[in-house]
Amino acid sequence: MDNWEILFDDINVMDGPYQDVHCGQTIELLTGFNAISLEPTIKAEKSSIALGDFEYMFVSEVSYMNKLINSFCVLNIGFNIAVGYSNFKGVVVGSYLIGQGFLFVSDDNLWYNFGTDPTYPPLVYTWQINRIRLNTTPYITVTTPVGNKTQERDQSRLSFVESAKTDVWEDLKKYGLGSAQYVLHCTLLDIPPKFTLTNQ
Repeated sequence: MDNWEILFDDINVMDGPYQDVHCGQTIELLTGFNAISLEPTIKAEKSSIALGDFEYMFVSEVSYMNKLINSFCVLNIGFNIAVGYSNFKGVVVGSYLIGQGFLFVSDDNLWYNFGTDPTYPPLVYTWQINRIRLNTTPYITVTTPVGNKTQERDQSRLSFVESAKTDVWEDLKKYGLGSAQYVLHCTLLDIPPKFTLTNQ
């Protein structure tokens, strides 16, 4: 699979290393995985299934684990993705994990701060953006397990608007803070990955 849907949030432009992006653009992206579920599996072959609305199911191989930050590892699904994962019991480099969740553009320098570690794999890949959709799904108020109120997207009313480019600051004015979220439909290009972003 060379075509992927990746979430691009307003924070990537507001506080991160990126600028607004547009269809047809070639860009380097540092990609993370937000896991809804993730656990060891006896399956030993990488695979990916698109579940729709930018969600995927993966069988991935652990390609890196950090001994100092025990909630961080790198999974390989055909390319490397960063993920926070705390259930390390019995998991080593070379183990396979099955998980469900979505890919996102990371603005966190943590993911490539371990470049001096000879076992640390590169995470920055080159992509072509083919299509952009603005997430216009409304928010609802939910109660967390500890009783706090928070806002999250209503998954029963997913909606998107086609766009030729992202326009974070204008979309924030229209939809409010945290609402300028986009789905980038991208093709992974056959270019060797890097350890750091160089073209932003």
